[in-house]
Amino acid sequence: MSRANEGTSAELAGGEPAAGGVQSVDRTLQIVELLARSPTPLGVVAVAEATGLAQATAHRLLQALASRGWVRQDADRRYAPGITMFRLGETSQRHVATAAQPFLLEAASSSGETANLAMLEGTHAVYVGQVPSTQRLRTFAEVGHRVPIHSTAVGKVLVAFLGQAEITALLARSGLPARTATTITDPDRFRTELASVRRLGYALDRGEEA
Repeated sequence: MSRANEGTSAELAGGEPAAGGVQSVDRTLQIVELLARSPTPLGVVAVAEATGLAQATAHRLLQALASRGWVRQDADRRYAPGITMFRLGETSQRHVATAAQPFLLEAASSSGETANLAMLEGTHAVYVGQVPSTQRLRTFAEVGHRVPIHSTAVGKVLVAFLGQAEITALLARSGLPARTATTITDPDRFRTELASVRRLGYALDRGEEA
């Protein structure tokens, strides 16, 4: 009997995880992804409603994430991404920026202008790499700076080549708020702008951000 039990334990340890363990990981990742996308901190009730989890389950998983620094709780007892999540994101961005550095150097050299690298982060584009122009008069965007996707050339480029379902979801979350008098705030007009970006291979900011 003892040998049989030992054999069963070994198979479970060396084989696939039990279904309950996989479900727990999936639920935890749901919460991490939800908080990473949310523009504002969320309370337990909001997290439970958005993920379909019971409030007790959501609270337990949030507490576990908080203990490891993946989320943090503010003064209103709402949750937001924690330092561990930010560190992981920074590491990923550094890897991307390092791999892209030769291409940025080539772009800056051939154009004589500043070459920037940006990544999509929710409804914003975040600058993760840069090779500045050697000219006296040049544009400047600090690495780490975040800009809206709908009112900047870099944001339009990142969105233009996504799938239509992703674009629809992004526009719904963004709301296309006016940043200046020339910001495109109509979804249909913005889709036309994206089609132009795909056709031309570049995007323009016509005073839409500042």
